[in-house]
Amino acid sequence: MSIGKGILLLACPVPDLPPNTVSISVLSRMPREVIDQYDIVFSPCSYFDLPEHARRSLVRRHDTYLVLPPGHPLMSHASVDLHQLSGQTLIVPYADELFGPYAQNWQLAVRSCARKLNHIPAPNVPTALLLVSLGQGLLIAPRYIRSFLSPETFLVAVSNPACCFNESIYSAALRQNPAAELFFDEFTSICTPLLPGSED
Repeated sequence: MSIGKGILLLACPVPDLPPNTVSISVLSRMPREVIDQYDIVFSPCSYFDLPEHARRSLVRRHDTYLVLPPGHPLMSHASVDLHQLSGQTLIVPYADELFGPYAQNWQLAVRSCARKLNHIPAPNVPTALLLVSLGQGLLIAPRYIRSFLSPETFLVAVSNPACCFNESIYSAALRQNPAAELFFDEFTSICTPLLPGSED
């Protein structure tokens, strides 16, 4: 299971649906407030201002890679530390979503490079990959991005453990939906988080 760019939301009450019906939506962008509107949320985002009633549990942590354009000097490295990006340009999808993994990894890279890192915001991941293939910069991405790479780009592992892409399940217990609370409890009791190295 991989959430990827979408966000799966469960058990949102819809006025036209009968009780005990589950509504599922998939979104590519999501503000933190959605957690108050849905019972269960699967998301790659990390929210720091969760309401007191909300719960979160890690589902999966992905290996992190650097997507490089053709002929980039770092492509000969087995792995790269973020401080090695000093002076480079990072392409950042969803750069305005500071709670999202792309923006958080960008900020981590900026700190690792003593602020000597340029960036180009991108509206989405496909645009970021296109910019990388055109030699406009580099992209920090999860391992599953390899399925979307063009033949002229390369992947190199990022060695910083804090640089990661997590997928979590959130529950807004304030909604007092027993079915959603049971789902969250059962899911988190049987789901052992998949950590880097356990991916196929």
